[in-house]
Amino acid sequence: MVVDATRTKDPDGQPVTIKFDLLAKPKASKVVLSVAARSARFKPDAAGTYRLRVRGTDPLGAGFETVYTFVADNRGPNPVLVATVGETIGTPRTATVKASVGYDVLLDSARSSDPDGNKLTRSWQIVSGPSGSDATLSSRTGTATVLSPDVVGNYVVRLTVTDSRGAKAIFNTTVQVDNRRPVAQVGTNATPDSLPSAPGVQVPLGTELTLRGDASEDADGDVLAYAWSVDSRPAGSTARPSSATAASPLFTPDRGRNVRAPAARDRFRGRILRAHADAAGRHPRTGGGGGPGATHGPAGRHRARLRRPEF
Repeated sequence: MVVDATRTKDPDGQPVTIKFDLLAKPKASKVVLSVAARSARFKPDAAGTYRLRVRGTDPLGAGFETVYTFVADNRGPNPVLVATVGETIGTPRTATVKASVGYDVLLDSARSSDPDGNKLTRSWQIVSGPSGSDATLSSRTGTATVLSPDVVGNYVVRLTVTDSRGAKAIFNTTVQVDNRRPVAQVGTNATPDSLPSAPGVQVPLGTELTLRGDASEDADGDVLAYAWSVDSRPAGSTARPSSATAASPLFTPDRGRNVRAPAARDRFRGRILRAHADAAGRHPRTGGGGGPGATHGPAGRHRARLRRPEF
């Protein structure tokens, strides 16, 4: 509270002397009046009544007196600031990748970083997936994880990266699975008929084999592309399929032992099967049984083998 008598004046032009007195205050108050020149101030420190007297006199003894009453019946509010800090999560980022059923999708977060250099922890989860899927993640806390889609549909995998102070960032990856890999079937003109699960067959060295991949099929009806190559061969052999891309190329073993030639891919690059042909010894003399293209002679046994690949 401030009482200011600065503008007090005497009608005769005489100087006026000002005096302030705190006449009363609440019992619990310890307030002290502060006077400076022609003003006085105090700050109520307890509820109750305060009485302040102001007296002015001129040199001839004439004067005035005024008593001011102040009632303090309210207290000022006590400001309290409560700061609550929740999780700090950056704007989620997204990406979309395409895959086929039966293929592994590697999701790698190694390039994640914190601008403050804080240590990061990771959490992976499948947010949503197609009906009937039992797919899981290979790791839930590692730098990388692998998803193996088991049915056609969309899978949403969420990566949450958290720094050591609790700030988080989210990256959602949608894995679109709209393809199933094809089934390759390879046959030859050897006897007996060679199927992927059939036992090995014997052919003479130099026998021309027809590798029939035209029975291959794709579960989604996609057009197939074929890629034939020789995976391994006996020393000195130069044998190779007559075409690297035809459905049913020709192949003629020219040396003994292992010669292998796989296989087919669909337009989604699905590697399916390897055709394996073995030939032993040199071209035999005509004779013996075994059917067309699979004769035997005294010079030795000759065989071709087709078997299922290792994926």
